[in-house]
Amino acid sequence: MSEELEKLRHKQYIAERKLTAAKHKEKRLQNELKRLTRFERENRCRVWIKGTGKIERLCKRLILP
Repeated sequence: MSEELEKLRHKQYIAERKLTAAKHKEKRLQNELKRLTRFERENRCRVWIKGTGKIERLCKRLILP
């Protein structure tokens, strides 16, 4: 009886450790996803700003020869 109880407690301990590891991994992945989406937003904004700058220079060249 005692051996079975020890085995069950050991299995419970292992399951709890795996659950904790999975929670930490989930949290890490959520933070990484937030960081990546923020980077994409900022990068799109940078590309748009660079594009508008090029358009403005092109318009100035065409208007003022």
